Amino acid sequence: LISFRVSIVIFVHIVFPIAAHIFLFKHSEHFGKTGKHVC
Repeated sequence: LISFRVSIVIFVHIVFPIAAHIFLFKHSEHFGKTGKHVC
């Protein structure tokens, strides 16, 4: 069974970076900075 702390670490190191990249990608498109966060 995965402990609560391990699930927090997984969330911070996997889910948060993905959400941050999506957030930065949308804002980079909004400001016209294309090509910086391309998959």
